[in-house]
Amino acid sequence: MNAKFDDVDHSVVAFYGFQAPPNAVTHLYSKALIWSDRFDCPFDLIGIDRSKLRRFKGTDKKIRAGLIVPAQLELCSVSKGAADKLEGTDLSLSFLPHYHLCYVNFRSSILSLESETFLEIAEELIELLAPCYGVGFHRIHSWGPSYFALGLGCGGAPKGENDHARSWGILLENQLFLNGFLGGVFPWNFLTKPQLSIIVGGLPLKSWITQNPIRGALQSMPRDMLLWHVSPDHVAHVRKVLYDAGVIFDYDRDVVAHMRQYRRSHRDVIEHLRSDRPLTRGPELPPLKPGELLGKVLDVFGYESAEEARVLKVEKPGEAREVPSEEVDKHLRKSKRSKRK
Repeated sequence: MNAKFDDVDHSVVAFYGFQAPPNAVTHLYSKALIWSDRFDCPFDLIGIDRSKLRRFKGTDKKIRAGLIVPAQLELCSVSKGAADKLEGTDLSLSFLPHYHLCYVNFRSSILSLESETFLEIAEELIELLAPCYGVGFHRIHSWGPSYFALGLGCGGAPKGENDHARSWGILLENQLFLNGFLGGVFPWNFLTKPQLSIIVGGLPLKSWITQNPIRGALQSMPRDMLLWHVSPDHVAHVRKVLYDAGVIFDYDRDVVAHMRQYRRSHRDVIEHLRSDRPLTRGPELPPLKPGELLGKVLDVFGYESAEEARVLKVEKPGEAREVPSEEVDKHLRKSKRSKRK
């Protein structure tokens, strides 16, 4: 790997929660070619309709013929001196209509988030897709800016960032922004009615923002969307206030804590957040006996028989005995039978 690109800053705009209109992918492909030419970022790789990224070659007519509706589209311009897109990119784009997601990622030295041109690109995407939510952010290459736009963490990012990415990914996967939750506070936050109506300090978020210049400023965008600008100097402060108010989604606080409190599954709690239905306490379950626990653990990890596992039982510190395979098989079979009932 070429570490010289690790600290390269990237600027990303990403939009979520749209129903892709007919032929959106062909319009987006045309726009991407214009951006590629304008900023001298020739595309090296292309992926169409869930195919793996391959070398960008062939006639424009042939490529357009592959853009069936609805098709996903991925394009990437690899940085000069980088072996592949994992080492460095100058421009990348993903359009994933099945996941209601689209992002554009520029190397900031080529086009920065603060530029009027990037704002024009964001407006073009909003006009084309009519999304329900979007963000614009900076992120260095080793922290995976494209991965974050997809709702994923990255091995090069610090733990705190990946903890945030986990909550962010679950918010995107379940489209909790439609219920007013935010995924954080970013330099650019593209908001629609569900987020602007959420209550903060007794006020709708839209009114709360306008009460204090530290909280940023709102700007009209196409499709009844508002861009909420927040100064990088104030992002941390505003984020803390909204987190404490419960507006920013946090997986541990908003899901895991409720799973424990109400003895409910992850899916139960997510559905509660999406529908605002009351979350009732689940039934009290008797504690599992050691053998039952062993059977369930082996079953969950896909074991079919005791021959596939060696189980040791600790009798006392420093001393353990092997559990007979007949006993292991008994607990595993019992677990599988109870699952089928």
